[in-house]
Amino acid sequence: MRAGCGAWNWASIIAGCLLLAVQLSLAQTKKPVSTIEATRIVLIEKGRALDARGRPDMAVQLWQQIL
Repeated sequence: MRAGCGAWNWASIIAGCLLLAVQLSLAQTKKPVSTIEATRIVLIEKGRALDARGRPDMAVQLWQQIL
């Protein structure tokens, strides 16, 4: 009888882990980003980094590309 309870407990642990894994994978799905949108995001981040490093001249060139 004890072996049967252990098997049931083991099965419930596995089922719980699978349920959590499915929930995590569903929560981490992202909306696909177009390549134009991704390029714009990268250019904005690069412009901010250049401005923060004291290179506003190069940052202005990137802002013009974005516009």
